[in-house]
Amino acid sequence: MKINEITSGARIDYVEGKITKLGKSWKYNDQDIVNAFLCDGTGVVKISFWGEHSQKFSNNDCISIKDAIEKMVSGKKNIAVLNTSITEKIQKQI
Repeated sequence: MKINEITSGARIDYVEGKITKLGKSWKYNDQDIVNAFLCDGTGVVKISFWGEHSQKFSNNDCISIKDAIEKMVSGKKNIAVLNTSITEKIQKQI
């Protein structure tokens, strides 16, 4: 799936992108959360890394995400990478 294909409420089986504007960790219900942006050649989307995923990546890392969901936040698309999601760095320039 490309970023421009993500729709409101969509289940995201697989998406790749480059992390930009990685924020600082904060807590919600005893879980660490880090917000960032994910971009590919088709667009940019806000992304929230929850739990174990929140400390895994740095700015400019290219990553793949499996089994995430889109949750609108303040009327804008946001990919929620939950503890059940699978993430990894990839050796691909995006």
